[in-house]
Amino acid sequence: FWLKGWHQGTSSAWPGMLAPSVTQGALVQAAPVATDISGCDAATADAAPVVVTEEVQRRRCPAKTTPLARTASSRELLEVQEVREAAVEVSEPLEKRRRCAAKTAPEVPYRGAEVAVVADQQCPGCTVSKVQPASPPTIAPDTDDDVELPGASTPTCAATPSPLKDLEAERLRLSPARAILVAEEEVAKLCVAPASRVQPAAPDERAAGELRALLPQLWPQFRGVGEVTAKISVSRLHSWLRQLHSPSSRWGWATEDALRRALVAAASLPRVRRRLGFRFKDPSNSGSWDVQNLVGYESARKWQRKEKIFWNCYTAVFQLQVPEGLEWDRFEVTRTVDRKMVGARVERRRRGDPGGPLAREVIEVTAHSRRQRALDRRRRIKVERRTADLLPAIILRPVVTVEPQRWTLIYLHGLGETAGNYTHRPHFFLDGDVSVKVLLPTAPRREVSCFDQWWRKVRKDGRKVKKGSSKPGVRWRLVQFQAWYDYITNHGGRKEDGLDWQSLGAIQRALHSLIRCEARELGGRYDRIIVGGKSQGCCTALDATLTFPEPLGGFIGVVGHLLSCTPVDPKGPQAKTPLHFFHEPEDDVMRWDWVQCGERRLREAGYRVRSRRRKDPEGHGHFVEGVEGAWVRSALRSICTPPRT
Repeated sequence: FWLKGWHQGTSSAWPGMLAPSVTQGALVQAAPVATDISGCDAATADAAPVVVTEEVQRRRCPAKTTPLARTASSRELLEVQEVREAAVEVSEPLEKRRRCAAKTAPEVPYRGAEVAVVADQQCPGCTVSKVQPASPPTIAPDTDDDVELPGASTPTCAATPSPLKDLEAERLRLSPARAILVAEEEVAKLCVAPASRVQPAAPDERAAGELRALLPQLWPQFRGVGEVTAKISVSRLHSWLRQLHSPSSRWGWATEDALRRALVAAASLPRVRRRLGFRFKDPSNSGSWDVQNLVGYESARKWQRKEKIFWNCYTAVFQLQVPEGLEWDRFEVTRTVDRKMVGARVERRRRGDPGGPLAREVIEVTAHSRRQRALDRRRRIKVERRTADLLPAIILRPVVTVEPQRWTLIYLHGLGETAGNYTHRPHFFLDGDVSVKVLLPTAPRREVSCFDQWWRKVRKDGRKVKKGSSKPGVRWRLVQFQAWYDYITNHGGRKEDGLDWQSLGAIQRALHSLIRCEARELGGRYDRIIVGGKSQGCCTALDATLTFPEPLGGFIGVVGHLLSCTPVDPKGPQAKTPLHFFHEPEDDVMRWDWVQCGERRLREAGYRVRSRRRKDPEGHGHFVEGVEGAWVRSALRSICTPPRT
């Protein structure tokens, strides 16, 4: 029949074939989301509102919510992404966790399980009945819910009369089928204790901690629209746990009494706190990413180049409330929002200010291509040299902290940018959780070989000339960029561009001296220095990190890659240093097809590489903006926060 339909070209040729539209819709629905975005619902009335309430509720339970009146903006999506990144902990892959859960689950009888009676010879002269559990479920219950059956594993010695011997005479007077039933009943009476005598062990802290960690998921899943408290029944929780793809799903196969005892133990633990981050006054796409657009913004300027900036950060607190005893059927999960003020002292250091320059390395401003042509003296090309002081620089220090400074982050900007771009964006690095000093140097101005055909009119002091201006003293000069090193070729993102290694080596030495200077402020603790950067700054920072002779605290790279000329030593000092990379899937300047080769090279050498590809809510591709701050903050928390035991 199907061959006939195939030759006739009918749609019934393949019964399992879907229409193109249906297949495409199914694929779109089942495709994994590129962005790790998760949100939280509305805060209480006295706190700043969370703008993605209905969107998150619609994701979790589409049937219970109404359609959105508008589409969430990129800033709202970034706030949602910040919440999920703070809530999701670093864990092993799902398949590995499943295998570990199945491997570590104890194979002991649990309440309600079937038992089988087998004959065993444990001591000479007597026959022992041993109770064995039936086949356990796919994910075995926790040891907290296990019930030890009295006499299940203790053999009967020869001095004690065996109950099966007394049954032999009765078994001879009965039919074979009836004798088997009588034997099973008698053995069950002796081996299985009454329910009143069974006292399972109390749930341990690990089991209670698993249920406590689920509170941020339970609250939005079971609460009603517009309600602050989620009222959950034990039966609904029991069925919901079975649908989880995590080790906590084993509680879905535990008894309700054991689940109640675990909930009582979890209620005695400290409350769960989840970071919500900051909130924008104007969350629409027309709003700014600067700190002036944050809720609670305040500024206190004492000097012209020093300023204190404050803004609000919010934290969600989840608490489990259960009734007394063990005969209840419902419990509650409440959420409140705490607000705290975060502050930063912003310092603008320029040439001539106290503190001096950040470096004193001499670099060549003239492009590599023009230096090659300058070898012919008939061209009369002057090779210009300059001292790279890495100024002006921006220094951010936390103001409201619970501990003194313990870390220092040296972060490099991208090609054509300056450190001044981060003057009004201290919230890209500081959120009040990590006491870190942020140092943002500026790359020196230099000519770039791949753009050696770009000329412009400038004055004698180097300033630009407006169009139509006819003032004297104007001359033509090659365009200069704020660049960390010189690009020789420009392949338009198709492959890695060639560079002038001499220009990279000068910046490498300048950054090494800067790292040593910052480590002296921390008492010589090089393991407290974090180096990072964006785009070209990421490539430069990674080169300086891997070539530094002392182990550093970490590395943070945004839309960058490993340079092919950077040495990777399998036994180098940075072999144990955490290296965090963030990439945008639609990046057409540094494309993933050749960028991943550098990360593979690091992994093969044994380095600790953690690479993530996240979607920019604004769709800027390589030129990320607001999402850069979310990536940097998440990496700082991972490096500076000690692992949980």
